[in-house]
Amino acid sequence: MLNFIICDDETAITNTVKDIIVKTIFKTSIEYKIHVFHNYDDSFYEIIHSDLINKIYILDIEVNDKSGLEIAKEIRKRDWDSVIFILSAHYELEHLAFKSKVLIFDFISKFDLYDKRMKECILACINKVLNDEKLTVRVNRAITKIDYKDILYITYDSYRRKSVIMTTNDEYEVNEPLNAIYKRLIGDFKYTHRACITNMNNVVKIDPKEIDYLLLTHEHTDHIYGLNVFLKRVKPLLLVKEKLYNTLYEEHEYNKVQFLEEEQDIDGIKITILQLSHDAVDPVGFLMESNEESIVYIADTGYINHKLLPKIKNKTYYLIESNHDTELLINGPYPPHLQRRILSDKGHLSNEFCGTYLSKIIGENTKKVILIHLSETNNDPKIALETTMKILKENEITFNNIECANQREMVIIK
Repeated sequence: MLNFIICDDETAITNTVKDIIVKTIFKTSIEYKIHVFHNYDDSFYEIIHSDLINKIYILDIEVNDKSGLEIAKEIRKRDWDSVIFILSAHYELEHLAFKSKVLIFDFISKFDLYDKRMKECILACINKVLNDEKLTVRVNRAITKIDYKDILYITYDSYRRKSVIMTTNDEYEVNEPLNAIYKRLIGDFKYTHRACITNMNNVVKIDPKEIDYLLLTHEHTDHIYGLNVFLKRVKPLLLVKEKLYNTLYEEHEYNKVQFLEEEQDIDGIKITILQLSHDAVDPVGFLMESNEESIVYIADTGYINHKLLPKIKNKTYYLIESNHDTELLINGPYPPHLQRRILSDKGHLSNEFCGTYLSKIIGENTKKVILIHLSETNNDPKIALETTMKILKENEITFNNIECANQREMVIIK
């Protein structure tokens, strides 16, 4: 939230400045509030001494015999973080304003094209606040400051009963409601769900019109959330197993669909179905081959059938599930029935199983392995990598181009 505080004895000036602020801020989606005064009276001093954050003062240098520079000095007695710039018809006082030692951001003459200058100043102030400010939260009784640019999204975890701030490098659990955090945020943050606030500056924008095909693996919510909206708006060709399609669309059909066979050619890409084992309807992975390069995608499976191994051996790229560390899972917060589900043949691949399967399929043509579907509660990227590398070493396989996918970042395969 930005707080613009305007004080000028001319209503026409304050209205013009308000209009400039509204038009400038509108394009940024930043929350703001404008406070207008025509005198440096008691209510103005209340603003100075208030706990409002991110104050930007736009002061007339003289209002009813009171000096804007003296007011600036009063402001600086309380804080040096607020932005102050002077708007005045007395252009000859510009030198005095900058010598006043109160950190004037800019001096704008009313005789100049001040609307253009004002817009430039407002944009500069926004950039300054965004670059200087950090979100301050309390994490485990310690005060932590988080750069806004690093925040990806903030969500409420009903299981942990805490708000979780997800950043490019870490996550922070805080005992503060989402709406309270939202009111303190600066920048282009929006509710993309009632339980999720997204930093729109970190959203990778992809033109949906460039998406021609959509492959589905299974029907669990974390894989198909928003599917119907996406299909309605983008209308790609849906590539799906018939049994899964019938489960999803018992009543309302989607007409642009191609049922997957064991093998098919789609625009020069050979797609082979890999039958998996998961507590879902007909779950599958994919082997995609084109121009002597290949990608294997396997996730959400309790095991990989040994009959598939020759089919997926010595491929170019592997995206393979490394869901959990068994010890972390057993000693973690998940209830016993959920632990049993994850460890079962219809659950998820552990780090150990992932490494074991990779030791059987990595070959001389393999260029890169990406470990995917890592649990944020029962795993750690460092543990997953160390486990896989240890198993490969035990099997006398030298291969180092392995990385972990991050749920909050785009995966670059090549």
